[in-house]
Amino acid sequence: MSRKKEREELFKLIFQLLSNPNCNPGTPKTEYVEKGINNIKQNLDSIIEIIKRNTSRWDFREIGDIEKSLLILAVYEIKYDELNHRIAINEAIELAKIYGTDDSFRFVNGILANLTKEI
Repeated sequence: MSRKKEREELFKLIFQLLSNPNCNPGTPKTEYVEKGINNIKQNLDSIIEIIKRNTSRWDFREIGDIEKSLLILAVYEIKYDELNHRIAINEAIELAKIYGTDDSFRFVNGILANLTKEI
């Protein structure tokens, strides 16, 4: 499975986690996805705090779960997986274009552009 597909699977698991924190999504198909979801679960509070500090114009509770999931994925990849921020942002934008609304990719891009200054 390509890293792009693994990232998409991880995004879907994050979305499930946000939609229902008590859900058991089953065993991830790859080591990357398993490591990612476990690290995200362990660090979710700090990841969300980073996002909240960079979304001062929006109440975090008002952000859609797709956008939250993409932001969480990108912050995880930048901060904990040490992926180059340009790659993480680009991948989040591409997923936003597929799964989000017409404006999701702009929103995600704006937040992540501010956020990389902090990380």
